[in-house]
Amino acid sequence: MPFLRALAATGKVQIIGIDIEEANMESARKFVIEQGMTWPNLFDKDGSTKSAFGMGVPVTWYLNAKSEVAYKHVGVLKSQQQLFDDVAKYLGIKL
Repeated sequence: MPFLRALAATGKVQIIGIDIEEANMESARKFVIEQGMTWPNLFDKDGSTKSAFGMGVPVTWYLNAKSEVAYKHVGVLKSQQQLFDDVAKYLGIKL
């Protein structure tokens, strides 16, 4: 999560989270607060995004300015540098 917080702090990329793991909205809200997430987070109460996006945990989707999928990273982001390099490579945004 610290890598995503660092990305959000740049103000150059819009982040939107989708919580598919928490049992209820209150648990999801608590997780957002505990993790210091400042970006919008949606709670998927019925798991529909899992089937729509084929999501596992964690998955990071990179959408370009046209809302097209530029890249999908499956697995844990290993470093802030990896995240920032992916943003530059797939979205053309230098951080």
